[in-house]
Amino acid sequence: MGTEVRAARPGRLAPPWPAVLSKPRALRLAAVLLKLPLTGYGGSTVNDPNPGHPPSLTVSSPDLPAGTFPREFTCDGANRRPRLQWSTPPPGTQELAIEMLDPDAPGGTFTHWLAYGLPPGISSLAAVPAGAAEGVNDFGRPGYGGPCPPRGAAHHYHFVVLALDTRLGLAAGATRPALESTLSDHVLAKGELVATYQRA
Repeated sequence: MGTEVRAARPGRLAPPWPAVLSKPRALRLAAVLLKLPLTGYGGSTVNDPNPGHPPSLTVSSPDLPAGTFPREFTCDGANRRPRLQWSTPPPGTQELAIEMLDPDAPGGTFTHWLAYGLPPGISSLAAVPAGAAEGVNDFGRPGYGGPCPPRGAAHHYHFVVLALDTRLGLAAGATRPALESTLSDHVLAKGELVATYQRA
């Protein structure tokens, strides 16, 4: 650290701290030592402003105006999957995954769609590309199953886009528990779009 420390001569005790360093030098050394535990060695800083929370992706859809599902994207219409768009994933992204979930379902969170193995370089999705895969939804079918809530209050449907730091290698037909257990601890960034649908 650029500070000289004189060695004691043989047979003599080393002089105490004040004799080894001048007061200004000692204060500067102490300031350096105090900073070391905060930065660590090659790891993340202890003072991380957002520990445990991955950066956000911005997710949108040209097919969900005003945050609501048109009939054609639901079980009451053609049951088409809406197009999605998201901001650029962070460096180090190896794969993207998408979930569509309904936490308002009477029996608990209902899975409407799972897609994974998506290439990290894309920032929109109209059709699942070759090489990617879709999981099984809670209707018991692979692929997308549109909103189909019981009549009454509107349900909120969450499209969750996840940027992952590894390739999952999951085969088509995975369930949500299988997907989520595999991607655990691998999320670099996450974004969410919420849209509603109500059957009067």
